[in-house]
Amino acid sequence: MANSLLSYLYPRIKGSQEDVATLTLCHIISQSKALRSRFTRLLADRLHLIIPIPLNYGTQMMGAEKERPDIVGIDLDGNETIICEAKFFASLTANQPNGYLKRLFGGSNCGLIFICPQSRMVGLWNRILSLADIHSPQPVSDMCVDVSGVRMGIICWNEILDTLLQTAEERDPGMIGDIQQLIGFCHEIESCEFIPFKEEDLGANIAIRMDGFYMVVDRITDLLLKQDVYTASKKGLHATPQYNGYTQYIRVDDFALGIFFDRFLWKKQTSIITPFWLNLKNKDWKEDEAIRNYIRSLPSTATERNAKGAVFIALETPTGCTLDETAQYMSDQIMGHVTAAKAICLERQSKHD
Repeated sequence: MANSLLSYLYPRIKGSQEDVATLTLCHIISQSKALRSRFTRLLADRLHLIIPIPLNYGTQMMGAEKERPDIVGIDLDGNETIICEAKFFASLTANQPNGYLKRLFGGSNCGLIFICPQSRMVGLWNRILSLADIHSPQPVSDMCVDVSGVRMGIICWNEILDTLLQTAEERDPGMIGDIQQLIGFCHEIESCEFIPFKEEDLGANIAIRMDGFYMVVDRITDLLLKQDVYTASKKGLHATPQYNGYTQYIRVDDFALGIFFDRFLWKKQTSIITPFWLNLKNKDWKEDEAIRNYIRSLPSTATERNAKGAVFIALETPTGCTLDETAQYMSDQIMGHVTAAKAICLERQSKHD
């Protein structure tokens, strides 16, 4: 696909990828009643809601808790009905999803929907659900839940834009060019390996932040060496800096562990989104049948494979914690994996005996 004018201009536009895309999307649906109605029906179908049409859409409408969703759909009585939050590869903010859900609680036929690339849907959806767990979301359908009367779901950019393009071809040909511009922009963002720098990307705080990823791996290793459940050792093992990150190796009981900060795995979008990973092997540094059985027992969203086919277990990363709290949280996860894998190994051994 040739680069669209919008994707060509993006590096020269101040604002995030999400801002440019949502402002463009909101402009498109505001210019065409047919496209606006089709957009509303698409979201209503995904959320399994009956939404009165028409809705009017606005961007960056601040709420009581200073939350500022990307797009808000408002009915003719002035009630907020739909909140749309657009994502490419940015993380969720403090208000997502719970601040947005709170904003909609008490309304009728209300919904919150996240828009993201197809490749990110599984990982982002699982992260959203984990954060909304305090409200006990109830399944409605695949990638749609009911949260205390508010429907919450996720949809990809391609589905929205393909639907709008088809509608424009049938009912509003004058809007085809604008939609194609946005399609080209989204394609460029999803396939681009380089995001243009912003001024805030170049501060010393970014260097300090990058140091933190290495510090977490080192501190996790220190905690594992000090734990008193199993014998642990780093004898003959060394930390390894790599193009894709940083690794510490350690032996714990009969297992060999690799504790990874890995950018390649972090960018994969089919699992829990995290920079930190565990590679679990036996004392001979092999992935034997017992370990494979344990890995198969984990949810599919908890593991990833690298380019060489090695399996890694995602370590959930807490937010808002000190270095020691962060490392302790993840070392506890690692010890849980070691204990569970050991139980499977012992069970397998007892059967053979």
